[in-house]
Amino acid sequence: MNIQDKIIMMSKLSIYNKNLDRKKSKVTNFYLTDYVYLRNLKARIFALLGCAIIISIYIVNKISSEEFDIQKFNYFLELKKLGILVFFIVMFCTTINTVISFKKYKKIDEKNKKYFNLISKLESLKKMDENLEEESTYYKSKGDIKENESNALF
Repeated sequence: MNIQDKIIMMSKLSIYNKNLDRKKSKVTNFYLTDYVYLRNLKARIFALLGCAIIISIYIVNKISSEEFDIQKFNYFLELKKLGILVFFIVMFCTTINTVISFKKYKKIDEKNKKYFNLISKLESLKKMDENLEEESTYYKSKGDIKENESNALF
């Protein structure tokens, strides 16, 4: 490979490093399953908090209405409805977040593979250059020895 190709590869690496942000490096510190698990845990917590806010608003609205009769109010039926609603909201958020997390992790992982492939190519080129330099110095020293032997004969 010539010097231009090396420069192109090095510029690609520097562009990647420049565009690499902290989020991408944090993502690759996890295994895929761990990353998805943590993201789903956060999504479930926020979904439950959102449901708690909505349920509290619903209950306050129900109690403050003029039609509300505490003796005729069926608490078990209301809790059952709200429980089912919360369950489906949390499952929906978990499913959507799982798909998004998988895609995000795979995309970042592919970029990192390309980056590490470029690094390995540059390292192999460096080793090849070092080997060529060693061979050239070896042959130069052999040539110096032959010249010294021929000068010694004359």
